[in-house]
This record gives sequence, C-alpha cells and structure tokens, in this order.
Amino acid sequence: MPTNRFVVLGLANVRSAWFRDVGRWASSAAIPVDFGNCVSVEEVGARLSSGRSFSAVIVDATVSGVHGDLIDLVVVTGAAALIVDEDRAGRDWRSIGATAIIHRDFDRAELVDTLERYARPIARIGDQHQQQPERSAA
Repeated sequence: MPTNRFVVLGLANVRSAWFRDVGRWASSAAIPVDFGNCVSVEEVGARLSSGRSFSAVIVDATVSGVHGDLIDLVVVTGAAALIVDEDRAGRDWRSIGATAIIHRDFDRAELVDTLERYARPIARIGDQHQQQPERSAA
C-alpha cells in the first residue's frame, strides 16, 4: 500500500522559528512531510522547475522578493502556496494568488491540517508497485 506524504519547500530567513521547527518535525517523522529548505526566491524557482512534484511551498511573508510571479509559479506547478504571516493588516496575499495564510506561531497539528486541506499528498516512488503479468504455463 502506498505511503503518501507531502513534499514541501520552505522559504524563510534562516533564523525563523517556524522554518527550524518544520525541518525538525519532518526529519524526526513527527509529520508526514519531506521538507526542503530554500534560502532564496531563485532557489524555490529552480526547484519548482526541476520537474519534481511538490505538494506545497511555505513562504515567510518577511522574505524580500516574494511577489505574484513566485506564487503563480507555485500554483502552476500544482503546489499550494502557503504564506506565513501575522494577523495584521498588510499585504493581501490571497489577491495575488496565495492558497492559504498560516499564522507565524503554527504548531504541527495546524500545519498538517493545512496541508491536508490545501495540498496534495505524493506517493513515494518506491511504493508505486507495478504488478507483473502472470506467466502462463506452457
């Protein structure tokens, strides 16, 4: 039976608490996520253009250079564009295509709930068994 998990990219300042937490949760299997850390908008674009399937990209609203073109690229590749932001009046992320907004202090349960609601899980390659045709007796 295939094991589904979410393949997620994260873009944040390296000192961001949520960025560190998601990496820790993913590496300890506390959440069903393969997490890739990105340090620039360009790196996110390169990874999305690689042909690999991604479930979501989580972007910290404080990262400079995040704009509608990046969000469009995320969505066009079939991934959810999740923005980590405060509950303050500011940029209208949904109007430029963000799939959902997550409060900066989210916990594991909130992240998994958001991924289940907005992102698509991806089967592990090794779990995609192809059945071999039965041999006929000669």
